[in-house]
Amino acid sequence: MNSTPMQHASAVSPFPNFKSRFLAYPQTPDEATATCPTCGVVVPPKAVEMYGVRRYIREQCACEQDARAARDRDAQLATQRAAYAANCYTWLGTRWRDTALAAKSFATFDRARQPDAYDAARLFVGDCKGSLILHGSYGTGKTHLLAAVCNAVMAERNLSALFTTASKLFAAIQARINAKDEDYGVLVSRAIRAGLFVIDDIDKANPSAFRNEIFLEILDARVNDHRPTAISTNRLDELEKFVGGAFCSRLKIGQIDAAMNGTDFRDGLWA
Repeated sequence: MNSTPMQHASAVSPFPNFKSRFLAYPQTPDEATATCPTCGVVVPPKAVEMYGVRRYIREQCACEQDARAARDRDAQLATQRAAYAANCYTWLGTRWRDTALAAKSFATFDRARQPDAYDAARLFVGDCKGSLILHGSYGTGKTHLLAAVCNAVMAERNLSALFTTASKLFAAIQARINAKDEDYGVLVSRAIRAGLFVIDDIDKANPSAFRNEIFLEILDARVNDHRPTAISTNRLDELEKFVGGAFCSRLKIGQIDAAMNGTDFRDGLWA
């Protein structure tokens, strides 16, 4: 039986363009020497021998090294921000995602409708500590502003943020309890560790001792770790009924609050 001799492995380069690239490097030290306006003459080029020839590779000056490090940092930050943004409105699972809120911003909010709340939310982003409470009637933009706070914190302060409503939070927790093989404590831990944690419509989950315990566990740990928290409610005067007195007490630490009352902006949307 005829056979074809195996070609020696070294005869085939896994990087066929590497040789031509290497041979294109400067052939003398003078050709590879550069001068930086800031650093002066760059350190002597490095001599490298391959393929039976010698070539010279110019070293980077301090300016170039700093610029490269800055680009690497920017790339890492961009990757991190993208991960934060992808997680913020989906962290509870597909059934409870709010991805449309990723488009909400301060720029798309009509400040003239709620100037005090707008300014309070902006102040909260700048300070990023304590608690923010937006309270008032339906359809006045509380959800929009809370989402804008989340998005600004992630983009401007490079902090992680998690957004949920009270109803969705406890629906996700209940689903894990019903599954029996899933630990709802994972969700509580994520809420505690988030750079910013936001609970919209905190008064929409029916009050119970269990829910008050969850609320308190999250907020107590966040206060102790000096992590900011933001909420919205339609019934500030009844808030203790829905979250418990201890929760309300801890909310007062570094509290910024703003009333949002007025005409329901949803009126007429489907006319």
